[in-house]
Amino acid sequence: RGGDSGANVLGVAVSFLLNLLVFAVGFRVLTVADVSWRDVLPGAVAAAVVWTALQALGGYIIGHRLEGATDTYGAFAVVIGLLTWLYLGGQITLLTAEVNVVRVRRLWPRSLRQEEDLTEADRRALRELARVEERLERQDVQVRFEEEAGRSPS
Repeated sequence: RGGDSGANVLGVAVSFLLNLLVFAVGFRVLTVADVSWRDVLPGAVAAAVVWTALQALGGYIIGHRLEGATDTYGAFAVVIGLLTWLYLGGQITLLTAEVNVVRVRRLWPRSLRQEEDLTEADRRALRELARVEERLERQDVQVRFEEEAGRSPS
């Protein structure tokens, strides 16, 4: 509880490094695309920072807030807390993986009003979404925007 603050800092640092390693390897290996370590590092660092904070917060809540709880209340609180923790962790992992995709594919800045003002990143994203619909090798999905009507589809 009161523990050595140096040990606490060391524990958080080791946790951060292990989280960073897990996310960097996961983001690099668990994708079909051929990505470099440099491509996955920003998202892995962001994920490691937030997961480390989430782990520290979870440890604090379990260690300090539930110590005086009755057995029944404590059991329910741990289950609900764990489900919430897993949900937040999943959302963090998804969002930080998307950070890497947006960065590598240069899908920013995006327009808030796509009906009127498409940025080049919007056009790239919409073209990629349309190409996902190609089901056969001989099928070719082409995208053309009204302002590009004079040019050939890309």
